[in-house]
Amino acid sequence: MVATPEVPSDDLVPSLLAACDVPGTGWFGAVAADVQPGKTVAVVGDGAVALLAVMASWQLGAERITAMSRHESRQDLASAAASRTPEPPGWLTP
Repeated sequence: MVATPEVPSDDLVPSLLAACDVPGTGWFGAVAADVQPGKTVAVVGDGAVALLAVMASWQLGAERITAMSRHESRQDLASAAASRTPEPPGWLTP
């Protein structure tokens, strides 16, 4: 959650709601699947929630993450998110 300096305008509220829904759902999926360090994870799908589940699994320490996708561009995003680098890919950091 991020505090805003003032009440957001009415036209911005739907975007803020979407931004807070998808990451939380992806994180919940990873936690509900009991992702822990050393585990192998399979994420089915390549939509926004699935990609966030891949990122959450990475952050929770999964040893191996398999993202099942039929779209090359989204598979590339999932592969980048699941890469075992010392730092998350640049587009994952705020």
